[in-house]
Amino acid sequence: METLILFTKEAPLNFESFETQVAYGGVDYGAYYLATQKKMMEFSIGDFDSVEDTKLIQEMSKDFISLPKEKDSTDLEAAIKEALKRGYEEIWVFGALGERVDHELINLRLAYQYPGIVMLSNEQNRIFALSEGDYEITKDEYSYLSLFTFREAGVSLEGVKYPLVNQELYDNDLYTSSNEIIEDKAVLQVKRGTVLIIQSKDKEKTQ
Repeated sequence: METLILFTKEAPLNFESFETQVAYGGVDYGAYYLATQKKMMEFSIGDFDSVEDTKLIQEMSKDFISLPKEKDSTDLEAAIKEALKRGYEEIWVFGALGERVDHELINLRLAYQYPGIVMLSNEQNRIFALSEGDYEITKDEYSYLSLFTFREAGVSLEGVKYPLVNQELYDNDLYTSSNEIIEDKAVLQVKRGTVLIIQSKDKEKTQ
């Protein structure tokens, strides 16, 4: 299965951890960044209001999709729908976290709306959603694990400092943040609903 990596802005290009072949997609300024890095994109998409000249983007894109500036969805949402239409089942998004809080909240909701498909990532966080099923969540370098829901959900969680057994989660719950994975993997059962998973680590201290 080929993984699609979407860039919404400039972000580190480091994908050694991906076990599958990857393809690239650019969203607005993220398309310009990928073009400057000589990465051929399956498609670039956006209203490109943050780019002065799209010539380089068009040269480095198999498909160039220009969106109107006034619309009811974000450029990233349009990019995810385009990726799904093309058959991608795993979509990683870089550059979607940090900076404007309203954009970040929208992107978290997008991950929640596409469980098991959309993963948001930056240097300190890996964020995705899971619907009903049994899962193993690998710790890797992320020691902290938080669970949230935008509606209601039922979960059990093992391999962590604070296990959960048949726990009901609601959209206003805060106590499920900053749990710690104490094994190589945490075992999660989503028994009802959808859960937003945030794996995180502290920022490395500079000397």
